[in-house]
Amino acid sequence: MTVGDKVEAAGDRQAGGSMMEQLPPEITTHALSYLDYASLCRLSMTNSVMRNAANDDGFYSIIREGSLPAMSRLWLNADYVEYMQDSGGKFTGYDAVIDRWALRFDGQGIDVQIENVRAHFMRDDMVWMAMDAYVDVYFGPFHDTNVYEFHDGQWFMVYHISRRMLDVP
Repeated sequence: MTVGDKVEAAGDRQAGGSMMEQLPPEITTHALSYLDYASLCRLSMTNSVMRNAANDDGFYSIIREGSLPAMSRLWLNADYVEYMQDSGGKFTGYDAVIDRWALRFDGQGIDVQIENVRAHFMRDDMVWMAMDAYVDVYFGPFHDTNVYEFHDGQWFMVYHISRRMLDVP
């Protein structure tokens, strides 16, 4: 981004919106990193800008980057974790899940955009999230469901399923 682009973006931010909405994305992301998951969920219900900022849980950023090391740190290292694909593929256990992500990334990221994010606490240490995902290399949209568990002060993914949404006339 050039200096001119940054000045124009700053001018656009000052034109309207709340003080939080006017902050550069890097500062917003940093500020949100201090919030616990329950607070992020509440913040995501205030408006679309905060929903997008709060719900960038890292999973889809990792997919966009194609970072296998980051994906490996996100998943809980347990036998019961599970990743299922629309094609019917089902991968159970940490090693199988990470091996599958290695094949999916194939040295590059995947362009994915998410919308309609909904988060629900199942317990204090477990959250369920559902969203619509639009991927550039497939027909879409997909409906994704992710489940996270809290272990040793950190949220880990334990379940991901991605299903293609069918057009209903």
